[in-house]
Amino acid sequence: SLVSGMIRQRKSAIQRCYENELRNNPSLSGKVTVQFSIETSGTVSGVSVTENTTGSSALGSCVTATIGRFRFNPGPEGGSVRFSYPFVFQPQN
Repeated sequence: SLVSGMIRQRKSAIQRCYENELRNNPSLSGKVTVQFSIETSGTVSGVSVTENTTGSSALGSCVTATIGRFRFNPGPEGGSVRFSYPFVFQPQN
């Protein structure tokens, strides 16, 4: 729930990634699933795209860079925790 809360808080940054790519491809849609670890220090590491149905590697790169800047306070107790999170993108009509 801490992860979901952080993603909701930072959703506008993820949305900006999508909106920037939408300018190049107005019909861009699909899912980008990102896997990452949260270290005990609260930093994020090992961010990677595990699925990208949008066909846009630039969107995947932007999302991973954004998540890589997240900081969790406090970090997990007892060691790092690995997460996988799907982002679904579709143009608004």
